[in-house]
Amino acid sequence: MTDYYLDTTALIERWTGEADVRDEILAILGEGVHATSSHVRREWKRVIDGTVADVLNAIRDGESDLGSILARLSQGWGRQQGQRLRVLAMLANQIRDCSPIELELRAGQLLRCGSEQMFVHHIGEVRNGSDCGLSKNEVTRGSDGRYSLVDKCKRDEEICRQDEYIADDLPKWKSASQGLVDHSDRSGDRKMGKLGLELASTPVKRKGKNCYARTGDISISLECKAEETLLTTDASFDAMAKETGMPVKRIKATSPP
Repeated sequence: MTDYYLDTTALIERWTGEADVRDEILAILGEGVHATSSHVRREWKRVIDGTVADVLNAIRDGESDLGSILARLSQGWGRQQGQRLRVLAMLANQIRDCSPIELELRAGQLLRCGSEQMFVHHIGEVRNGSDCGLSKNEVTRGSDGRYSLVDKCKRDEEICRQDEYIADDLPKWKSASQGLVDHSDRSGDRKMGKLGLELASTPVKRKGKNCYARTGDISISLECKAEETLLTTDASFDAMAKETGMPVKRIKATSPP
C-alpha cells in the first residue's frame, strides 16, 4: 500500500470538491493512515476555520439569507474566494433555503470539533518541524461579538522555528526552489522559487509573510519522506519534484465553472 503525504489542496478537495474528485481521493487513501504537516494545518485553518468565522460574522451583522452571505464571502478575486464559497456550500450541505439559524449552528459545531476531525481523518501523523505558531491558533470571539482567526505573523515574532527548519534540510529546500524556477511554466511558481533561493542564503527573511504567504508549498514539501508520495492538485510540486526526486501524485482538481 502506498503511503501518502497530503498537501492542503488534497485535504480541502477531500471535503469540498466535486463528487468525482472526493471519490478519487477516498479511493487513493483507502483504509490507510497517512501524513501531513503543520504548514498544511495552518493553511487548512485559514481556509476552513477563517471562512466559518466570516460566515458567523455575516450572520451577526444581520444577513438574513444564504444569498446575502454568499455575496459577502465572494468579495475579491482568486483562489481564496473560490475556497470560501466551497466551505459555505459544505456548511449549507446543498439544503435549499438553508436558514441563517441552521447555518450558524453548523458553523459553531464545525469550529468546536468538526474542522479538526475532518483534518485528521485518514491522517496518522502531523509533522511539525517548524513548530508553526499559526497552526495552533483557534477562532476566538472578541468583546464586540465578532469572530476572528490570527492567520498572519510578523518576521520578528518568536512563534516558530522556520529559520532553523529551513536550515535543517537546506539542500532539499534549495532543490525544491530551483525546481520551481527551472521547470514551472507559471510565473507565480517561478517567483516563489526565486524567493526560496534568496531565503536559503538570508535566514533573517525566512519568517512572516515570506513564509505563510509566499513559500508555503516549499515548506510543505520538506516534510514528505522519501518512501511517501505527495498527494496534491497543485502543479508546483511537479516542478519541485524534477529536482528533489520527490514522488508526486497529482489529482484533478474540481472543475472551474
